[in-house]
Amino acid sequence: MEMKFRLPWREYFSILSRVVKDPKSFYLENAGESDWVKPAGVLLISSLVFTLITAVMAMPRTSLLMTGIYFVNAVGMVLITSALGYLVACLTQGTGVSYGKIFGIYAYASGAVLVLAWMPFMLWIAEIWRWWIIGCGLKNGCGYATKDTLLIITLSLLTLILGFWGISFLLTS
Repeated sequence: MEMKFRLPWREYFSILSRVVKDPKSFYLENAGESDWVKPAGVLLISSLVFTLITAVMAMPRTSLLMTGIYFVNAVGMVLITSALGYLVACLTQGTGVSYGKIFGIYAYASGAVLVLAWMPFMLWIAEIWRWWIIGCGLKNGCGYATKDTLLIITLSLLTLILGFWGISFLLTS
């Protein structure tokens, strides 16, 4: 099976604008999509844009290693949060939705906000917006009820925060 990992720029910008302008409609239109290739392409391009702008803005203090860390963080956090979201969804809602669909929701949402997240004053706004877009995806793309969507997001965020807090506690003690 040959996978094409090509995402034309026009399609990339079209996806971003639809996710930003009307995420509810975007996820309703793509509700049947469980392929991870296109969302991964959007995420990788947005992560590269985020990484390059962040590195340029931080010059000359930014090393090549730090630039790599920015990129791994941008992609890695989506993998971690989508895995947590999938785990929580499976535990609370059953296994009716594939990981590919959940990953796509998180990747599109992150791809949309990463292009703005490099601005320091946009960090909080971008994070809140990302989770709102993810909520739209879980509700409209997966068909979860609003209360179930809020439960998945809340438990995912709590697990993420407690996990990172626990790791930092172990590393500093």
